[in-house]
Amino acid sequence: MTITTYGEKAEEAATKAVSEIERLDNLLSTGKNESEIAILNENGSEIVSEDTAQLIAKSIELYQDTNGVFDISIYPLMKEWGFTTKKYKVPSDKTINHLLKNIEASKIEWNNKTNLVALPEEMEIDLGGIAKGYTSNRLTQIFKEYQLTGGVLSLGGNVQTYGTKEDGGKWKIAIENPSNSPLSGDYLGVLKTGNMAVITSGGYERYFEAQGKKWSHIFDLSTGYPCETDLVSVTVIGQSGIETDFLSTSIFIGGSGELDRWLSDEDIEVIAIDENGVVYCSDSIKSRISISDDKFRFE
Repeated sequence: MTITTYGEKAEEAATKAVSEIERLDNLLSTGKNESEIAILNENGSEIVSEDTAQLIAKSIELYQDTNGVFDISIYPLMKEWGFTTKKYKVPSDKTINHLLKNIEASKIEWNNKTNLVALPEEMEIDLGGIAKGYTSNRLTQIFKEYQLTGGVLSLGGNVQTYGTKEDGGKWKIAIENPSNSPLSGDYLGVLKTGNMAVITSGGYERYFEAQGKKWSHIFDLSTGYPCETDLVSVTVIGQSGIETDFLSTSIFIGGSGELDRWLSDEDIEVIAIDENGVVYCSDSIKSRISISDDKFRFE
């Protein structure tokens, strides 16, 4: 994760932002035994902080809005496949079908007065699907409090811009080239933007190979298997880090056949790349992105 800040109180703001990331990670990380989420998963119920409660409430709302495509109760399935431990394997159909019975976020109980959260037996949750988006929203609030002129957050696939560059111009965000190795420095093109969340989802960074196939970390909950999609990368640009975070994943799962509704959405902008190198873009974005690799072409 990187934080870049500009303004008279740039250093103080960056320090506060780092502290906020650490605070939220200590609340939300499934990998930390003392986090609220780890304790909730272990005990089945817990009175949680306002941050955790807000995220769980939002997750339940998104579960309903996406007809179950976005579901934070996926954690046991992710563990079984090895994506949480890096001990990868392809589970049996019997195991997958058993785990799917306990994946349904609508069964999570939450008291909005006491912030008591209760999970059904064998259910565990993971807020990773929107935690980075929530964090970027919180950090931009800090930037505003410190009256920064500009700032950029890069939270591992989640970029948030604030204000303007020092010369008053728009920020330039590189969209990674999904056909090359992750973090190679190679990119599809550069997007000009300002005061926006720019979030990318794809199966090209987190995956393992077994049985002659690549298995990515993004799951289709109708099957319990990593999703089968003709898209290799989806970038969503919007005002809210949370919304763009979950939408990039949902659009990726839906594939190119469902892109039309998102490309015409007035609240977000989308850049999607399919397995043949075709780039689909919202009309409003085509004048702000330049493709640097001739392997790719606009639809």
